[in-house]
Amino acid sequence: MEIDELDYEKDEQNNSYVRAICQDQMAIELEDDWIHKVEIENQLAGEALRAVLDMSESRWKPGRISLTNRATLEPLISKSASEALNELVKAYGGIIRARVTFEGGKVTGRYIDWYAEEDWEDFTGIRWEEGRNLQKIKKTVVQRWVKTSIIPYGKKLDSNTVYWIVVQRTTNKTTAQNTVNALKAKGFKEADYVEEESEYVVRAKVYKMKAWAEKELYVVREKGWPQATVEEKQLDGSGGIEQNPAGNDGEYITIKDVEWSRDKGHPYDKPKGEEFMVDPEAVQIWGRPNYDGSSRHRWAQVHWDEIEEPEELAEAAAEWLKEHNHEYATYEAEVVDRSMEPGRSHESIRLGTAGHIIDDSFRPPIEVRVRVIALEVNLNDRTQVKITLGNFTPSALETVSNVDKELQRKVSKGAPITLLDTTVQTTKDRLRRSRGYKYESETMGTIWSDGPYGDPETQSYVQVKGGIIALADRWDPVAGEPDWRTGITGSGISADMITTGTLNAELVNIESVNEVGSRLIRMNNGELHTYTNDVKTMKVGGYSVQIFDHGDFDPNPNNDMVGHLAMSWRGTTGDGPGEASLRGLALSTLKDFVRITQDEYDPERGYYTIKKTGFGAFFTSPPYEGWRNGWAQIQLPYTFFGESSAHIDANNHSSGDAAIRLKADQDSYIFVRSNGEVHIQSGGLAKLRFMPNHYVTTNGIQHHALLIRGWSDNKWYPVEVRPTPVDF
Repeated sequence: MEIDELDYEKDEQNNSYVRAICQDQMAIELEDDWIHKVEIENQLAGEALRAVLDMSESRWKPGRISLTNRATLEPLISKSASEALNELVKAYGGIIRARVTFEGGKVTGRYIDWYAEEDWEDFTGIRWEEGRNLQKIKKTVVQRWVKTSIIPYGKKLDSNTVYWIVVQRTTNKTTAQNTVNALKAKGFKEADYVEEESEYVVRAKVYKMKAWAEKELYVVREKGWPQATVEEKQLDGSGGIEQNPAGNDGEYITIKDVEWSRDKGHPYDKPKGEEFMVDPEAVQIWGRPNYDGSSRHRWAQVHWDEIEEPEELAEAAAEWLKEHNHEYATYEAEVVDRSMEPGRSHESIRLGTAGHIIDDSFRPPIEVRVRVIALEVNLNDRTQVKITLGNFTPSALETVSNVDKELQRKVSKGAPITLLDTTVQTTKDRLRRSRGYKYESETMGTIWSDGPYGDPETQSYVQVKGGIIALADRWDPVAGEPDWRTGITGSGISADMITTGTLNAELVNIESVNEVGSRLIRMNNGELHTYTNDVKTMKVGGYSVQIFDHGDFDPNPNNDMVGHLAMSWRGTTGDGPGEASLRGLALSTLKDFVRITQDEYDPERGYYTIKKTGFGAFFTSPPYEGWRNGWAQIQLPYTFFGESSAHIDANNHSSGDAAIRLKADQDSYIFVRSNGEVHIQSGGLAKLRFMPNHYVTTNGIQHHALLIRGWSDNKWYPVEVRPTPVDF
């Protein structure tokens, strides 16, 4: 812990004591450490923690790690180490605690221990009871939205569509029956055949979900029917309607066919045929009372739109019910630490100590299992302890004061220390410690400051006058008044800077207007839209960036979408049905072309123009001579292949003619000129030439000739080429 504030106070007996307000040193320090990018892919919890701490170059190191699970996270990019650590806890679970080691009065190590919840909780069996070790108690209910029973629903079904696993089609009824018998012998008890358009279709199973059918298809093929396929059918009152092996006759996946038993290790008893799950203990405590003295269920209907498997749906429902079958409450208690007394060492109190407290707000009172989530020790009498007990686990990244603040505000637990928390805490500290000055007149209105008005050392001014609140953080000696930088009126707030936490708004508009025009950024429904002069220019959201046509220079502008940069995927060898394991980026257009260029700024025009085109692909009619519809054009002089020296050299010939060289290296290549000449060069010299305009005359007839360079004299010798047919 790090001492944040010391208060010197006196008790009712006029005894002096020191009250220390402490913050978690680890949480404060990790908020100052920063990471650029950390990728966590199928790593153990300890490996992930080390990666974050190493990247942030923190003084804190991984300590005792009891978690053994692996996880994969989205890349952690540009976050504080505190935020990154919070993401790890969300993914891996468990409890994080700071530990500092000392030797000879000096700190020798700073460690972050990470425990599975069952390993961290130090259940000593201690009981906090009035008249024994409990002096005073106050209960605060954080959340009382309790449910005792749940009806879970999974993915919505298409009630008019089924999927057949078809094994055989035959015109022989006996053959079809024999295949059905063979399927049943291999364990496919629901196998049958139906008559369809004068043939018999043998089905291994009928499913309501395509994913189930495709999963079972592999089993059918492995057991002897490799030709089996999945066929989609629309129900029309014919065969297959009554067959629904998943037991889902309604519109959603349910747990109707799931059978659970606590005797077999399941969290709840769930008979087959029931579409709900019940916690009987929660019903007894939290159920609504009936007239006959029994308790009524408190039902919840919860949808998981992405779940397709009934067993997975049951597991999600059980986890949800476990989190909602009780209230969340804290008990602020003043207790006596009796652990120093003989035989009571097990009653020591520290963060994480767990035991029982009697909650007499119930009739009859119930015994609640709680743990210490905050601790305040009287430094003058260490047996006098103030503790906050809770039946939930706070994040290690909350300060002690933050725990109290968050519980009072009744917001989600586990939030890390943020810049906002730090700023608010600093402001509160300044407010408590500073002196106040007030000035009032008809001309000035009312002014409050933290020092004399006009003093260069005064750092805070607030002026209220005529329905306006103005704020300044310094004195402006030139203007002879405070440097007003923030104003609040009935129309809104004008400020240089706003520090905030979560900005919760259905729609956010950020607009700037000047003599050139208007610019608008709009954030709505998780998407970002930009506008120039009321014309949409860009949309960012989901997995794509969309660019819109500005309409300039277009005789028929319509301002619709030009193209987008988006995530892309495709299948490859080894992928199953509906799978695509390859990932990448796609740059696409809805218009005429895609081009990669080098640009330069044109100061006369006021915008960037093309200096050199490197690559262009046109998909519509050629816009100018040299482009062809559906062709791509590379306008760079060199194009290299792989990591070798092989490349295409498209520089002009020394004579100025257009030319292209296909080079294996600098001295060996094939050379083609625009006049039709073809040269083959090796060792720096041309060895063979074909020149369309060079002829050899034989018997008065001209024939095209090849020129071959002599080996010894380097002279050119023509070789007659006659167009004589040759059979290969």
